Amino acid sequence: MEKHFAIFLLVCLTTLSFSCDYSLENNQDDKLSELTSSKIFSDKFLEFQGDPDFEVINLENVSNFSTLIDRMQTLSCEDKYTGITYQFNDTIYHQYGYVECPTSDVISCFMNRNTIHIKNDSLKNYQASLDSLYPINSLAHQLNTMKHVDYYNSVGEPVLKQILIYLNIEDHYPISKTKEVLAEVEKQFTKANKEKSDNYYRYMIFFEKYSKTDIPLPPPPPELKD
Repeated sequence: MEKHFAIFLLVCLTTLSFSCDYSLENNQDDKLSELTSSKIFSDKFLEFQGDPDFEVINLENVSNFSTLIDRMQTLSCEDKYTGITYQFNDTIYHQYGYVECPTSDVISCFMNRNTIHIKNDSLKNYQASLDSLYPINSLAHQLNTMKHVDYYNSVGEPVLKQILIYLNIEDHYPISKTKEVLAEVEKQFTKANKEKSDNYYRYMIFFEKYSKTDIPLPPPPPELKD
């Protein structure tokens, strides 16, 4: 009888030890997952966060870029600001986006602005070249051509006008392409600002139904005749 009780007690202790180890291991895995996943917030997102008219769209619930534009236009027509959140790889991004209400009287013409046009995963920088397309991972380098100054700070250093990113993703791409491009934009601005100073390059993304890069530039004016 004592022998059977001893065996029973040994089995219980072994099971309890295994359960504790397994629970501890799972707990450690959960903590490791929390540590390895990171969150990135753009400055513009933080500026509007908490505003009652600020609404966030989760890209996990959006099928493609065109659907995203439609939802953003609805919010814009309601005079609301739009945040974008999504997970790409192990990082959760929070960014600010803008699209005009289709009935808006605002004219999308910005003189003396720092602009970049992105279509899918290529970009056009008219300040560098009128014809060339560049890969999106060259964005940090392209920012070096942005020269339009907003004002000079108290120590006489130039503060650039924010970079206006015009973004269009063709509808045959899934929403994962939009996530990839948005994440790359954030990555490239972070890289560029490390080489300058925090927040030297600021940006705002304009989401477009159609890319302005598809519109050919007008021909040059004729030469003046004497």
